[in-house]
Amino acid sequence: MKIPQHLLQFENKKALFIVTGEKVVEFYIAGDGAISKEKEFEIIFPEHLKTDGFFGRKGGGGVGTGSLEEMPKEKVRQDFLKEYKVSIKEIFSKNKINHIYLFSPSEVIGIVEKNLPAGEGKKILGRFKGNFHNQTPIQLLEKIKADIKGKEVEILKPEEEKIINSSRI
Repeated sequence: MKIPQHLLQFENKKALFIVTGEKVVEFYIAGDGAISKEKEFEIIFPEHLKTDGFFGRKGGGGVGTGSLEEMPKEKVRQDFLKEYKVSIKEIFSKNKINHIYLFSPSEVIGIVEKNLPAGEGKKILGRFKGNFHNQTPIQLLEKIKADIKGKEVEILKPEEEKIINSSRI
């Protein structure tokens, strides 16, 4: 998909967008005025395990407690992490990535960042917390543009600075 001219074009560079939910991931590669989906996956939990309970005991106590939610959440998290590690290694082996942008819920973003291949975390230019996996690549680029615009600092030439400072007196 072609990137509109008013957005970052990533000329002569490649940027990886990692867009996650709690059990879904989309990887986009942007470069030279285009962006495309590189890979995606979703962890689908088997129906029969959704109703199985998780029971545990504390210490050596005789009374156990249970939760229908705990075990499935942990299983989903483990499966998600396993698939994520395989996918991210594959993407980095096929592409020379210059920049990384993360779009993840706050409870997942740390895990996503921590499990990048060694040394790749330095390439992260943006971290966006929230649920973005239903947004289009153009909407993600708009988010980056808004973030950059908010951080822009105008750098003046020395002669411009003198003129501005002299007019304030």
